[in-house]
Amino acid sequence: MTTVTILRAADRRPQPWKNGGGVTREIVTYPPGSGVEDFGWRLSMADVEAPGAFSHFAGVDRYLMMLRGTMRLDIRAEPLSPQEDAVAFPGDVPVHGEPIGGPALDLNLMVRRDRFVGQLRRVEAGALVTTNGYSAIVFATDATTVSFDQQSIDLAPFDAVLVEGIATITSPSPLIVAQVTDLR
Repeated sequence: MTTVTILRAADRRPQPWKNGGGVTREIVTYPPGSGVEDFGWRLSMADVEAPGAFSHFAGVDRYLMMLRGTMRLDIRAEPLSPQEDAVAFPGDVPVHGEPIGGPALDLNLMVRRDRFVGQLRRVEAGALVTTNGYSAIVFATDATTVSFDQQSIDLAPFDAVLVEGIATITSPSPLIVAQVTDLR
């Protein structure tokens, strides 16, 4: 059976980064109610207003994508912009980021590498997305309607839908899809 949960951007509360260097807004975490030290996987948005170190997360793989603004990361030669795919890196490796030309906003999927595998990707308008039977989060960058299994859901910018199970999803607007596969 497929379960669908709507995750409204308006319901998210700002929280300090683990290292205190900025602000994040948690979209969803597994298991529900887990914190920054004990999550299995987590999807969040972060405001990056000044240069600084990323928080250290032992045993975690990170997938980072820009939503607004451009950011230079010391782990890659070219700055990361909203037109690009996610960059993946271990959460226990020191990484320094610097927004270029003003504040930036990123989307960050983190998974415990001994238990989960993650993927964060952009999907073109009108494309069909088939979930893998585990957990998928469909994230809207603009107001849109997503359709799946004869249902339609209106989403505001930065709203998301958590899909647990198998579904085929489409939207007239581009989307970002985070998929998490349980290795057990």
